[in-house]
Amino acid sequence: MILMNRQLLILRIFCLLLLFILFGMLGFCCLRTLNPDEVAAYPVPQIDCVSYTPFFHFSHFNYNDTNRKIKPEWVEKDLKTLSSYTHCIRIYTTLFGMDIVPSIAARYHINVIAGAEISDDPDITRQDIDGLVQMANTYPNVIKILVGNEVLTISEMKLRGVNVSPEELYYIIDSVKAKVKKPVSSAETSYQWYNHPELIKHVDFIAAHIFPYWDGVRAEDALASTLKTYNILHSSYPNKPIFIAETGWPSIGTSVKNAVPDKWASYQFLRDIWQRSQSEHFSYVIIEAFDQPWKENFHEGKVGGHWGIFDIHDKSKFTEPTILIGKIDFTYLEVEAFIFSFLLFVLWTDIHNPITLWTAIVTPLLSYCIGYGLAEWVEAIREEYIYLYIYSIYLVVPTAIILLINLIHLIQTTLEVMSNKPLKRNLESLNIQEAIPFISIHIACSNEDPKHVIECVNSLLAQEYERFEIILVDNNTANESLWRPLDALYGQNNSHVKFFHIEKMEGFKAGALSFALEHTSSEATVIGVVDADYVVNPHWLKECSKYLGGKIKAVQAPQDYSSDMTSLFQRATYDEYAGFFKIGMVQRNEHNAIIQHGTMILLDRDAVMKVGGWHTDSIVEDTDLGVRLLIAGYEAVYINCNYGKGRLPVNFNEYCKQRFRWSYGAVRVLIKYAKYFFSPFHKELSFVQKKSFLLGWLPWIGDIFHPMLVVIALVLSAYCAVSDRYVLTEAIFTPIIYYAIINGICSFLLYRKRLKISAIRILYSLISGSSLIWTIAHGVFTGVFYRNYPFKITRKGNEIATKRQNKTLRHLFSSAAFLTSIIMLYFAGYFLYSIDHITFDLKIWIILLIVIATPGISCGLMIVFERCSLKDGASLARLFSILRSYKISLSLD
Repeated sequence: MILMNRQLLILRIFCLLLLFILFGMLGFCCLRTLNPDEVAAYPVPQIDCVSYTPFFHFSHFNYNDTNRKIKPEWVEKDLKTLSSYTHCIRIYTTLFGMDIVPSIAARYHINVIAGAEISDDPDITRQDIDGLVQMANTYPNVIKILVGNEVLTISEMKLRGVNVSPEELYYIIDSVKAKVKKPVSSAETSYQWYNHPELIKHVDFIAAHIFPYWDGVRAEDALASTLKTYNILHSSYPNKPIFIAETGWPSIGTSVKNAVPDKWASYQFLRDIWQRSQSEHFSYVIIEAFDQPWKENFHEGKVGGHWGIFDIHDKSKFTEPTILIGKIDFTYLEVEAFIFSFLLFVLWTDIHNPITLWTAIVTPLLSYCIGYGLAEWVEAIREEYIYLYIYSIYLVVPTAIILLINLIHLIQTTLEVMSNKPLKRNLESLNIQEAIPFISIHIACSNEDPKHVIECVNSLLAQEYERFEIILVDNNTANESLWRPLDALYGQNNSHVKFFHIEKMEGFKAGALSFALEHTSSEATVIGVVDADYVVNPHWLKECSKYLGGKIKAVQAPQDYSSDMTSLFQRATYDEYAGFFKIGMVQRNEHNAIIQHGTMILLDRDAVMKVGGWHTDSIVEDTDLGVRLLIAGYEAVYINCNYGKGRLPVNFNEYCKQRFRWSYGAVRVLIKYAKYFFSPFHKELSFVQKKSFLLGWLPWIGDIFHPMLVVIALVLSAYCAVSDRYVLTEAIFTPIIYYAIINGICSFLLYRKRLKISAIRILYSLISGSSLIWTIAHGVFTGVFYRNYPFKITRKGNEIATKRQNKTLRHLFSSAAFLTSIIMLYFAGYFLYSIDHITFDLKIWIILLIVIATPGISCGLMIVFERCSLKDGASLARLFSILRSYKISLSLD
C-alpha cells in the first residue's frame, strides 16, 4: 500500500508519539503498582555514625592545598541534614577549616570522631596532629580520636607519596595519647591489624575498615561478610574493643569480582546493618554522608566518589522510587530519548517520496528503540565514567558515533529494500539513444595469463555489435612467455584488435589506459573498459550503449565472477562481492552516486577528455575518474544486469591485497577531492551525492579504530585478570555490540532479499567481509599518511596456491589479527569459567571480546575455507578437522 506524502508524515508522527505514550503509561503503571509500605520505607534509616567530608563543595580539591577553607554555612547546612539520621560523624582532618565542625555539630547534638591525616609533608602532618589534640581537649562532643587513615596500607601501596613506617606511626599515636584523655586509635583495613599485631599495643581500641565490595563479595552477602570479619577480629583480640571505622556499599562504579555497585544494594546494606547493630550491639561508621567526586582522581576511580548517602546537591539517593523498578528514571532519560528519537525520525523521514505502510510504522519504532538506547548509553557514560581510561573514551566515543551513523544508513537501506519501494532510476526511466556509436574497448594487462587475455578478447570479438575496436595494452611484463602469444595473435594487422607492448610504463593501470586513449580511433565516441580476465556477454555493447547520451556519460555494469567455483573460499568471496553490487550499487544509483569500476563500463569519450582523462597519480583510477565526471555535472547510470564474468582472487592473500588497494585508493580520492565532499561552498555535488559517497566510505574509515579497540580490550582484560578488579563497564562499549547484532540482522535481510541465497551462504559471506577489517584499517591508515603507494596486481584464477602461505607469517596485520583474537577468546574463556558469579557488565565484556575477536578469527577461517570444497561447506565438523590439521598462516601483502 503506497501512501501520499501528507498521510505518511502524519502516520509516522502519530506512531512515534504513540510509542512514548505507551511506554510512559507502562512506567506509570509500574510506579502505581509499588507497595505503599515499600515506598514509605525509602527514607534513609537511622545510622550509628557516618563519615563527613565537606570537600565536595569545592569544584576542585587538592589535599596539599591547605590554604583552602570550608565555609561555616556549608557545615551548618550539611549537619542540619544529617541530624535527622545520625548523632555521630567522623571527620578525617582538622585542616581546611575543619576545626569548626565540632562546635557546629554540638548545636545539633552530634558527636564527633576526630581524625588527622599523616601525609608526605611533615609540616602539614604536624599541623594536623596539633589541631587534633587541641580539638580533643576543647570539645566534649569529640568522643574518639583516630591518628591517621589507612597509613600502613597507603605506605605499602606507595600512594600519594606517603611512606610511613609502622614504628613512625606507633610513635605518633603514643605522642597523641599522652596529650589527650579520649580513646585513641588509628584507622586501618582489617588485614593490617593481623599483619601488625604490635599496633594493638599502642591503641585503645581497634578501628577497622571493612569493605565487602573491595573483597569482591556479592551485594546480598555484603553484611554477612562484614560481620564475619568483625567477629574474627573480636575473637582474635578479645581484650580490645572493636569499632568498624568504615564500611558501606557504593552506588555507582565498576565491578570487583562479584561485587557490583548499585543504588538499591547500597540502601539495603544501610538498612540491614542498622537493624543488626541494634540487636548485636556493635558500632560502625558508614562511608559516607555525601558523594565526593574529587576522589575519582585517586586510585579508586569512579567508584571512589559514589559511596555517599546523599549526592552533592544534598538529595538522598534512596527517596526515588526508581530504584525498585530496575533503575528506570522517567525524567531526563525520557527527554533525552525523545530528542534522539525525533532526530532519527526526521533523518529517516523522506517526505518527498511515498513509502509503504509497513515502513511508515517501522521507522518510528526503530527511531524510538535506537533513540532510547542512545539515551541510555549517554546516561551510563555520564554516571559510570572511569577516570583511569579517559584516553580510551576519546577513542570509543568517536567509534560509537561512526557506528551510529553507519547503523542509521544501514537501517535506512534495509527499510528501502524491504519495503519494495520502486526504483526511480530503473531501465524504464532512461532515455534510449537511436544512434549507434563507434566504441573503442580498452584492455590493460600486466603479467596476465595469456590464455585468460585471449579468452577475453575472443568474447569481445563475438559482440553482437559492428562498430567497435579493441586496444590491448600490455605493460611492465618482463616475462616474454606472457606477452609474446598476444603479440603473435594481435600484433599484426588485425581489423579489430590493436596490440601494444610497453616495457616500462609509469602510472600503473591508469598509464596503460591513457596510452590506449591516445591511440583510440578518431571515429570513436565511446570508450569501453574491460579487465583482461573477463569473459563478456555478446549483448553487452548492444544493450548498454543505447543508454549513453544526454547527461549520462557513464554506463556501469556489475562486476561478476565465474560460477566455476570449487572452494568454500571462492563461494564466500563471491557472495561478499555480490552483496555490494546487488545492494550498495543499486541504492547508490538512485542518487547518481555510483562508485565507478574499471571494468564493464562504457564512457563518453568527450566527457572523459574534458575532465582530464585517466589520472596516473591514483591506483583507483576508475573511481577517481567517476568522481570527476560527477563533479563536472554529468550523470552515471548503473545497469543491474550481469554482462560479463571475471575471475576471483586466487587466495586470501590476493583477496586482501585487492581490498587494501580499494580502501587505500578511496581515502586518497576522498582527500584529493575533499573540498567537493565537505565544503558547503562547492555545489558541484548535490547534498545527496555527498551523503552517499561519505556514508558509503564511512564503514571503511570506521575500521581504522578496530586495531586500537583490540589493544584497549587486551590491556583492560589483562589488567582485570591480574588485579581481580573488574573495571569493565558495559556503558562505554555496548554500542559496538549493538552494532554487530543489528548489522548482522540487516545484512541477513538484505542478502535474502536481493541475492536470494541460503542462511549458511550469508554466514560465509559475512565471515568473508569480517576478515577484511584489519586489511581495510591498514589501507585507510596508509591512505591518510602515505601518498604514493604502488599499484599491486591481484592474481586471479581457480588454482589454490597455499604452499607459499604455509611457510611464513609475512604480514604484521594478518598475524596480529589472528593472534590477538585468540588471546581475546582466551580472556573471554577465563572470565567465563574462572569467576563464580559473572556480573552483568562482565557478561557484556565477554560478548564484546568475542565481537572484537571476530575479524581476526575470520582471517583464519578464510584460510581454512581455501582448503574446503563446496561440499565441505555444509559440514562444520569437516571445517574443524581441517583447522586442526592445517597449519594456518596469514599473508596480506
